[in-house]
Order: sequence, then structure tokens, then C-alpha cells
Amino acid sequence: MLDQLLNAAKSQIGDVLSKNDVSLDKADDIASLSGEAVKEEVLSQATSGNLDGIMNLFSGKASADQSNPIVAGITSTLTDKVVSGLGLESGTAKSIATTVIPMVVNMISSKFQSGDAPNTQEGLMDSLGMDSGSIMDQAKGMLGDKAKDMLGGGLGKLFG
Repeated sequence: MLDQLLNAAKSQIGDVLSKNDVSLDKADDIASLSGEAVKEEVLSQATSGNLDGIMNLFSGKASADQSNPIVAGITSTLTDKVVSGLGLESGTAKSIATTVIPMVVNMISSKFQSGDAPNTQEGLMDSLGMDSGSIMDQAKGMLGDKAKDMLGGGLGKLFG
């Protein structure tokens, strides 16, 4: 689903590039890098235990602008990828990313809310082309380790 949305967004990405005086032939690259940035940040958030934040973002319960730390993270990742991969200046890359990422997030949210994908964590991950099983296992494992550390540390202080 993500690849389809990114293909559909290429004309809008082209408009963003035009406004930033960037060649339209970079639209495919920006679309591809946007998908990579979304996947990387979603994976990072999921494995750090922020599954609720991800679900809130893509279900429309959280804002898709730079005030949302997940959106800001995706934007930062895309900015870095555009600078390193396409050689654009940092200011131009950031301008493109701050426009493109909320657009992409809103497109994913619209599809997710429309019922085209199951309204579950696994459905969202699958829609993004990510292996929901391994991501959920990683997130649960990390949460389990954090809980064990917190309990062990607290109990250790009681008895140590």
C-alpha cells in the first residue's frame, strides 16, 4: 500500500520540488526516500515501545505536523537522506521534507481510516510493507526487558 500511495503522491511531490527550485526528475527519488524514512521511524518507534503513538498518528488521533515527535523524526530522517543521497542543501532538503512528510502521513492515515487496511497495529505494519510479526516481537521483547529492569532494580534496592 505504501508504494502505491507514494506513486500517487509523485505529482504533489513534483509541485513541492518546483516551489523549491529542484528538478522534477528528483520526484521518484524523494518518493522512495520518503517511504524509507517512514518505515525507519515507524520501526524505531515500535521497537522503543511507542506503538500507541504510531497508531494515534495513523488513525488521525494525533497531528501530522512537526509538533508530533514521530512526524518530526520522519522529517529529520528524510532531510538527512535527501542531503546525503541527492546532494541537496540542508535548508532545501528540510523545506521539502517538512511539506512532503505530513502529506504522506495524511495519505497513509486516510487509507488506514478508510478501512483499506485492518485498523490494527499488525494491519498498519503490513500496509507499510513491514513484517508486523517480527516488529511486534521486538517491541514486546523490549517492553518486557524494560519492565524486568524496572522491577528488578526496584526490588534489588529493597533487598540489597
